[in-house]
Formats: sequence, C-alpha cells, structure tokens
Amino acid sequence: MMNQNRYSAISTINHWVTALFVVVMLALGYAVAAAPSETIEDYVLGIHISLGFFVFLFVTWRVIFRLYEGFPENVGKTVWERWIAYVVHRAILFLLALMVVTGPMYLFTENECVDVFNWF
Repeated sequence: MMNQNRYSAISTINHWVTALFVVVMLALGYAVAAAPSETIEDYVLGIHISLGFFVFLFVTWRVIFRLYEGFPENVGKTVWERWIAYVVHRAILFLLALMVVTGPMYLFTENECVDVFNWF
C-alpha cells in the first residue's frame, strides 16, 4: 500500500498527467469555439474528441487507482481544514469523472460516434 502521510509516485504521475490533459482539453475546447472557419472547427473538434477518448481511459484509471490505494491523511491544522480537504479532493475526482462521461454522452445524444483518429 502506501505511506499514509504522502502520495505514491504513481499518484504523483497520475496527478500531473491529469492536469496536463485538463489544460490541453480546455485549450482545444476554446480553440473549437474560436475557430475562424467550419473546416478548422471540425478538425480541432476531431482532435478534442479523439484525445478525449484517451483522457476518459486515463481518468477512469486514476479514479480506480485512487479508490484502491486510498487517500493519505489530511494534514490540516483544524477540523475545518481537514473536512474541506476531504470534501474538495473527492469532489474534484467526481467532477473529473463526470467531465469525461458527459463528452461522449453529448455525442451520443447527437447520434454521432466517438471517432478516435479514424482508427475506430
């Protein structure tokens, strides 16, 4: 298992890879909204959707790994700090999972499929 006072190396890697994915997906989303033509919009949206498939897989791995490994002890000085850390940490994991599920749900409601770089 893990030392209850700190995160494991895998958890640290999971954190930074997830942060990178979130920033890239957010930038791609803004790029789609600001695209000067429909051709560019479709191209960037295709990258956003394709990369989103891998983000879905990685976030699923991250949430399962965090639930398996557990959470380190909160190091807040007061009860309120520990409670807020507890709630916020779980809320962020929940919102990450929700975010990667709602993307494909939107596509499915539009009768579209998840096209991953034209591989499948």
